[in-house]
Amino acid sequence: MTPSPPPAKLPGPVVFLISFFLGSGCVGLVGGAAAWTLAKRAELNARRGWYLVPVVVAAKDLTPGTLVTMETVTQRSIPEQFVTDSTVKPDSVKDVIGRPVTSPVAAGEALRWSLVSRIEGFIPVKHGEVFDACADEVGRRWAGDVDQTPAAQRARVRRLEAP
Repeated sequence: MTPSPPPAKLPGPVVFLISFFLGSGCVGLVGGAAAWTLAKRAELNARRGWYLVPVVVAAKDLTPGTLVTMETVTQRSIPEQFVTDSTVKPDSVKDVIGRPVTSPVAAGEALRWSLVSRIEGFIPVKHGEVFDACADEVGRRWAGDVDQTPAAQRARVRRLEAP
């Protein structure tokens, strides 16, 4: 018969404490890394859409017919979620300079393409004048004395656009 191995000796209290603290430290390190990752992801989700983007805004109140100049506009940053394709960006400000606004624009309001006339030098007329001109045009068309050629139509529109 072969002798049986001696019973295993239990580790001492120092070895037990060292292994306990090493194990606890590893678990704490993994847990801390997971918590940091989750916190960063939550922060990125909260900030999504709130990064600032530069846009062109009115430097002062603009009334319809006011020509857009470098003195009447400035640049400001607004959150990207409020910027659309209709917002004028700083790289395309040269396309709106010299054109009048067609609607009132408050100081600090982002300039939109729909607020600027597409026709350079176009000065919008008052609503009453437009209504009267349209009523006259309809009356002439009913009477049959309106030239319907494109050149004649452009000439009539240009007369309405004159300041």
